[in-house]
Amino acid sequence: MSIASRRPPTRAIHMLERNVMAYRHQWIVLLTGFVEPVLYLLGIGFGIGSLVRNVPIG
Repeated sequence: MSIASRRPPTRAIHMLERNVMAYRHQWIVLLTGFVEPVLYLLGIGFGIGSLVRNVPIG
């Protein structure tokens, strides 16, 4: 029997299905983990930026 004709192990297929189902329910966690820091940095940038613009130099 050649390697190409062997079927993949069923445990690996079940694990892949489980991971896909878990990702389907947890995609929002991954999205907020990226979006929240970006919004925080934008808020701080605009907040500090508006204060620094009004400071006279010299």
